[in-house]
Amino acid sequence: MNTIRPAIADDLDDVLALLNASSRWLSDRGLDQWGNGFGPDRIGPLIDRREVYIVHDGDTPVATAAASADGDTDFWTSDELAENALYLSKVTIARDRAGRGLGTTLFRWLVDQAARNGVDLVRLDAWRTNRNLHDYYEQTGWSYVRTAERKHRRSGALFQRVAERDEEAWMAFLYTGTPLNTDARYAPGDRVIFSVGGRYREGVVAATYGLDWTCEMPTASAPMYVIQSGSGRYDRSHHQVRRPAARPARGLRGTG
Repeated sequence: MNTIRPAIADDLDDVLALLNASSRWLSDRGLDQWGNGFGPDRIGPLIDRREVYIVHDGDTPVATAAASADGDTDFWTSDELAENALYLSKVTIARDRAGRGLGTTLFRWLVDQAARNGVDLVRLDAWRTNRNLHDYYEQTGWSYVRTAERKHRRSGALFQRVAERDEEAWMAFLYTGTPLNTDARYAPGDRVIFSVGGRYREGVVAATYGLDWTCEMPTASAPMYVIQSGSGRYDRSHHQVRRPAARPARGLRGTG
């Protein structure tokens, strides 16, 4: 199963490689979209703001996308920008994964994620001259809004769709893999999908647990992130965390 998580600074080179490979592919086909490519000064700040996702197949980066609550003021009106919307950009997949449905599934996952986070609308802008891309969006559930003509911009074909939950897309990626000890990309409240005994569960990164909790398998010393799933608690290796009967319950710290 592919994994998806917010990109961190160490992922910058991989994100740029995916984006610039797509830029070259478009240029080779006579499309001027992304013609100048991308540099760290443009993508780095998006990663710092946790607006970039990266998809891996094992250890291989295979896709990336950006999602922001801030829309482009060149394209969207002030009334539209005041609405509860998420704006997608820079969605791309590795060229050797093209034609397998990965891009479509990634778009669906992003829409589902928006719905799970209480967003009403998901929007994007497309290169005005890329008619094939416009057709693709309309065929995969996006509604054409209008084309915003700006002399200094080549994008501006606007599309949107209602944010709706999509269980199939949600399960298509293992979100974040496993919360890692002292890893700043995870925090209490983050939602994850994780595997226990070959079956997938939904969970929430709850807090840290201390020495009054032990794991059913050997694990590193506390503090550590723990996933809460129903009445069960699991460590970063997806092993259940339990409170020994001989010790008093002090509960999970940091949840309130």
